[in-house]
Amino acid sequence: HVLPNAHPHPEQLARELVAAGVDAIVLDYHLGPYTGIDVHREISTLSPELADRVLFSSGDLPPDSPGVPDLGARWVAKGGGWAALRARILTLLNSPS
Repeated sequence: HVLPNAHPHPEQLARELVAAGVDAIVLDYHLGPYTGIDVHREISTLSPELADRVLFSSGDLPPDSPGVPDLGARWVAKGGGWAALRARILTLLNSPS
């Protein structure tokens, strides 16, 4: 599923993502007036299991940006190609919560 970034509030986007019934989420850090960290916080309250399967991404974000150092292995830089992204998603799905 690909959801457009047309949600005025992170709560609305989080509800739509949880309702989509996906196995994992690749969530950009930059989402207009809020960040992927904000959306993840909302997903965590709605579905902690899905929140454990969120992979964050950005192409221009310094590793020391707010919230990023805490992401650890759940962070991937854009531009690494589909094979690298697929490998990170599979690792995320196969790791214990």
